[in-house]
Amino acid sequence: MGARRSRARDRRLGTAGRLRQIALLSTVAAILALAVSSIASTSAEGPDPGVAYVDAVRPVADLSSGHGADLAATLGRAGELSGLQLLAALERLEGDTAEARRRVDEVQVPDAYGPTHGLLLTALTTRADVSRALRAEVARIGSEPAGGSPDAPDRLVAMGTELEVADRAYELFVRALPAEVQATMPQSRWIAAGGAWTRSGMAALLNRVRSGVARGPAHDVNILTFSVVPDPVTIDNGIPVLPPTSTLRVHVVVANAGSASESRVAVEASAQWDGGSDSSRELVDLAPGQRRTVVLSVRPEPRGQITLTVRVAPVPDEASVADNEQRRTYLMR
Repeated sequence: MGARRSRARDRRLGTAGRLRQIALLSTVAAILALAVSSIASTSAEGPDPGVAYVDAVRPVADLSSGHGADLAATLGRAGELSGLQLLAALERLEGDTAEARRRVDEVQVPDAYGPTHGLLLTALTTRADVSRALRAEVARIGSEPAGGSPDAPDRLVAMGTELEVADRAYELFVRALPAEVQATMPQSRWIAAGGAWTRSGMAALLNRVRSGVARGPAHDVNILTFSVVPDPVTIDNGIPVLPPTSTLRVHVVVANAGSASESRVAVEASAQWDGGSDSSRELVDLAPGQRRTVVLSVRPEPRGQITLTVRVAPVPDEASVADNEQRRTYLMR
């Protein structure tokens, strides 16, 4: 009897989800028809303003594509991350998607592109809303009864359906743009083809999340990237070439990817060349999820090949240190 009720509930939820998806897709398809009509009219009347508009929205679309990759990577590591670490990642995603939505609001939209812009707003607004709801769902897990809420997988499935609609809205947005600029827009798909959020998949994901919630804080610092000043002036056989200088400033972006605050973390830069070396370091404090740029200076030999290494010292109980160091070779001449 219980199994029949469960299957009936699943059918009702599935039907309701499909009806919501059909309604939303019908709406964005209608907007697309209006967009194509408006753009065709404008193109016939004079110069097409689409190129300037696309130049303004392309960076935001790039950001949203990156946010989708961040979400996939975070959910893929749900079984490895602690609850606090997972929550911190989802909080960053919530803030990032809200910022992308705000930025697209600031774009100057030509009158003829109003319906087209509406499709982009639909995609980014939906992604921001789902990011906020997903963060809230994970935050709720810590206060759930043993075994969790039986409706939690269905709520995640509904979020996945909304993300599929957002992906479709973005696809229609690109198709509504002038043909000559469509190819310059990034692909932006949060739900991969064949990767729909099924109920069984979401139940398994929640089990991994709950196992992470039961663990203590995670410790993980890393080097994201670094750059040098002065900048390279050219490349010789794949090696960046720097102008001669007595002082090389190294901008190191270090991050705390863990769920615990870290104090007095050593960030170091060292330069080695034939016959000599120089190094410098700074101690920094990093809150969970924080990124920080540390500027260090080294004094290399002003001619010849230099190997520059940047490193953040491992913190106590850090499990993986493979991303704590980066190294590059330069020529100075």
